[in-house]
Amino acid sequence: MITNNKIVLMSIPLAILVIALTYMTISGTTPRNDDGTLADNSMDDWRSLEYWRKTHSKDAINNRMGEGEPFPFDYTTRVANHIILGKVKDFGGISERLTPNLITSLNIVTVEVERDLTGYYNEKEITFRTWPTELHGLAPGDRIIIFIAREEKGELDPFQGDYYLLMGSVGIYKIVDGKAYGYYHDGIELEELIRFIEQARSERIKEITMKAEYIVLGKITKIEPILLYPADEPIDEKHIISSNITMEVEEELTGKYKEKEIVFFGIRDDISCKVGDRCLVFLKYGSIEYHKPMINKDKIAPYYYIHTCWYTDGAYKVIDGKAYGREFRYGINVDELVMRIKEYKGIGG
Repeated sequence: MITNNKIVLMSIPLAILVIALTYMTISGTTPRNDDGTLADNSMDDWRSLEYWRKTHSKDAINNRMGEGEPFPFDYTTRVANHIILGKVKDFGGISERLTPNLITSLNIVTVEVERDLTGYYNEKEITFRTWPTELHGLAPGDRIIIFIAREEKGELDPFQGDYYLLMGSVGIYKIVDGKAYGYYHDGIELEELIRFIEQARSERIKEITMKAEYIVLGKITKIEPILLYPADEPIDEKHIISSNITMEVEEELTGKYKEKEIVFFGIRDDISCKVGDRCLVFLKYGSIEYHKPMINKDKIAPYYYIHTCWYTDGAYKVIDGKAYGREFRYGINVDELVMRIKEYKGIGG
């Protein structure tokens, strides 16, 4: 079913990527053996625990991903909007026309919610989108745990918006006879998995707090683009994302920085705050390794923005007394966040 006929203009590399993903989607809907031959087409076989474990093991998923590895379990747990324990209700699909001659599709899954382990979701059902290859081994009635994220709809990606399966196949566990089977844990007791999830959620912000040398709460007053590498032709400053960012310091939480203003280097788009915004950022002091040759090296601020697993997780925007960021997607009272950070750093009473 085509739900949106909007045509999206793409660059050639993006078009190639979409074609590749479309091929993966089409070719991946039929289960195959490791040697590429068609698997037994019995639906019972497709949806068996044995088949689930075969297609969702670390080796199987890492082979599909190619280079790199998924985020660690603790991080995935900390950044999920929702972690749903529930039962598969049904499957559907959505298609989008990306160009006049190219249509690609995703699965839509509806889950009956038993419990949201983050505590934020209160509806009886949740619907999320994912690639078909990530659902082999599931059938209506199966009990699962899913790690869900949410994002706003984007102009260049018609599949953005609403809920999606965080980290794809990595973000789902099948539950059979009280045990959970997935990428990070194969046959863990469900209650033990829930304890691990609750522990990770209780330690949000800890990892980056311990990594940071300086943690600044204040207001962004200036963003100055800094070109790092030579360009063949003049570049409009609005397209230069490497920047020196100036903050008016309200409080530096480690107590080591005493000035009223700080300038740090970062990638503008990694930081959710703009000029005039109140923001909390995690910083270090020193030099960063860059590709060479560089220009304007002497203009780069000595303090620099840091992150852990994802580029945007080192900044929190403060709105109406609540701080919003990757590990607190629905916000946390800024005073509580400051208290947590100081406790992790061993500062104060």
